Amino acid sequence: MRQQSMKLLSFIMTLSILLFGWHPLRAAAAPAPEHPVRVEVGQASGAREDIVDVPVFIDPGDYGVWKYSLNISYDPAVLELAEGASVTDEADAAGPLEVTTAGGVLQVEASSFGDSYFIMDEKQKVFTIHFKIKKTAPSGPSHVTVNDSTYVEDEEPQAVTTVTPGMVTVSDTAAVTIGSGSGSAGQTASVPVYLENASADVGSYGIRIGFDPTALEVSSIAGDSGERFISSFDNTEGTLIGLWADAAGGDRPLRAGDRLFTIHFKVKAAAAAGDRLPLVVTDANALESFSVTDTSGKEMMKTVNSGMVTIGLTVASSDPTGAGTDGKTKITVAETAGAGNIFKYKNFAGAAADLPDVGDAIEADYALLPEDGLVEAANGDRIVVAEVNAAGQAVRSGQTTAMVASGQGTVLAAPSNLSATAGDGQVALSWNGVAEATYYNIYMGTLTGEYGATPAATVTGATYAYHVTGLANGQTYYFAVKAGDEAGIGPNSNEASAIPQSAGSNQGERQYDGGL
Repeated sequence: MRQQSMKLLSFIMTLSILLFGWHPLRAAAAPAPEHPVRVEVGQASGAREDIVDVPVFIDPGDYGVWKYSLNISYDPAVLELAEGASVTDEADAAGPLEVTTAGGVLQVEASSFGDSYFIMDEKQKVFTIHFKIKKTAPSGPSHVTVNDSTYVEDEEPQAVTTVTPGMVTVSDTAAVTIGSGSGSAGQTASVPVYLENASADVGSYGIRIGFDPTALEVSSIAGDSGERFISSFDNTEGTLIGLWADAAGGDRPLRAGDRLFTIHFKVKAAAAAGDRLPLVVTDANALESFSVTDTSGKEMMKTVNSGMVTIGLTVASSDPTGAGTDGKTKITVAETAGAGNIFKYKNFAGAAADLPDVGDAIEADYALLPEDGLVEAANGDRIVVAEVNAAGQAVRSGQTTAMVASGQGTVLAAPSNLSATAGDGQVALSWNGVAEATYYNIYMGTLTGEYGATPAATVTGATYAYHVTGLANGQTYYFAVKAGDEAGIGPNSNEASAIPQSAGSNQGERQYDGGL
């Protein structure tokens, strides 16, 4: 009996071990993982109608991810999926991604990744969404979030509980263009800098432009954008800067098409005809070189188009002698036309000469320059000569002022070395005198090459200087001088310009530390 009881007890104990031996392990609570599965959405920025790429990552934490089903929400008023392949697989899924969209929600499903079939051990980019920013999107951030998403490690889907949302920032844009100018040695080449386009009002800008100091030097920089314009230049280093901020705090912003400022270069004797001298911003991505903000002070997405100064032909005019030359001037060009090219000219009479840019089509109002250079003109007419290639395009150009004697008289030469020095509300002019001249007419204008027919002042005798007073500070003035006698008046001198400034103004040349 006792022996049977012992056998029964042994059987019960064995059965208990078999049935309940692992029960304590099963009953113990599993420790929570330290690193759960995380889904992260990246960031991107762009302008309206740009295509932007937003990456999506999975960090498996302490798990392995064999399959995912992610729901990505975005604002359909700001973003839309790009045409074509709107989502790109980045994790080498076994098959094509399953992509569905509805009402600003993008669902992406995929499974079995790479050789291991799992996303394991470290964060991995799983796909990239290609959004197009809508034309009507407002500026600022637009969130891209993860909602109601799952992953599978073994069999059953598990909820993704840890997410990091992303965003697409819609930026306003601005494009600044450095224009083009031309001139020959000793002449002034004026180059405008303007706001070509902008998607929002501009409240400030700063730009640093490089130029070739062996061929060009800045004579002045005229601000066209209103108050609070500051400029400086260094003719040794070949750099200049222009800075402006809306003094009205956003009430007088700049808009597309507005001119920012105008640079007036003097072309040096070292510049060779035909040279094309670039005007560039060395690093447009560096804020110390180029900055454009909206009226709230936020930096805009910006681009800058480089400019150029083209060194033109060296063109001169003289009064011809001999029968049949009355009413004509003799045009000479120092340079020789290139192979297959010809010289053509146009007489602008008393109007401002408009030099063609390189590549411009030369129209029928330009005539072939005769071999002897004799062309009909009146004294003081402005004449442009262009070298034209076989395609009818300008290669280079230059200008001169006609010298034509009336009757048997002799035309006086043009005064030389006219210079202009700015003061407070005034400009001091000086020039070299002309033999036989009995008086000098001084002409003034606010546009280069345009002074009007009526002189601003006249001085007589051996007077080679004049102070022009009553001028507006901050305005660029252009000057020319003509020598005259009882037989008539000669051609314009070289042009000089200056910007009157009040005492203490920082307009003009000064050294700077390289930043804006």
